[in-house]
Amino acid sequence: MTRDLGLTTAQAEKRLANEADAADTVAALRTALGDSYAGAHVSGKTAARLTVATTDAQERARITAAGATPRLVDRDLGALDRVQKALDRAAGRAAPEGVPVWYVDTRHNDVVVEAADQDAARAFLARAGVREDAVTVRHTDAEPRTFADLRGGDAYYMNGSGRCSIGFSVTRAVARPAS
Repeated sequence: MTRDLGLTTAQAEKRLANEADAADTVAALRTALGDSYAGAHVSGKTAARLTVATTDAQERARITAAGATPRLVDRDLGALDRVQKALDRAAGRAAPEGVPVWYVDTRHNDVVVEAADQDAARAFLARAGVREDAVTVRHTDAEPRTFADLRGGDAYYMNGSGRCSIGFSVTRAVARPAS
């Protein structure tokens, strides 16, 4: 956290404690808000200001009382997840050509599709049965790439505090009938 965020040890400890508190608050609010829950995010360098989104304006007081900042949005988390699942199903086992990434962006109450070109994005959305206005398409030239080969038994080290090994690597799931 010092290297990546420029935090001192004391600031990092405060941030981690604040994030733990925020996680507890989010868990309680997610249950209390039910279908109107639309995600949450933490911002701020050390203060961990929690924002919780809802589709129900009447829930703003509950969110504020829990110590978070309410944000009224159009789509609940379930709606966003359904769009992502439709994209996942359309992709099958591999990302479609020219569309390397898609994800739910709760901060902006949106599903983002990153694509090399608009035609590839449109074709993917059509195959998924997702309307173009249900997502935001962002241009990217980035393509996923492998950083390392993983083999069962390979060791990995955790910041000098421990060693473990990869039990087995999985490249694809295959359903097997029950015996």
